[in-house]
Amino acid sequence: MLSYDWDTSPEQRRKVPFNYGYIPDKASSLTDMRWLLYYLAADMGLFFLYKILRRDFLSFVNLTGIVRLIASVLAVRIAKV
Repeated sequence: MLSYDWDTSPEQRRKVPFNYGYIPDKASSLTDMRWLLYYLAADMGLFFLYKILRRDFLSFVNLTGIVRLIASVLAVRIAKV
């Protein structure tokens, strides 16, 4: 925590404005939520694809039609998280 406080200190930033320590001057690029959402969507999509290719996607609950598909998506997603 000391390093973060030191690196984001306005006085220290004036000395080296571009990049001081671990935290770059434009720290918003580190916390861009779009990249996190892209990563999570790709991770979940690859996991679903893996389950489908292994024929392990549909649940074994005695359901039919779209209800079975919805239950399977929920079960696989809950198991992944």
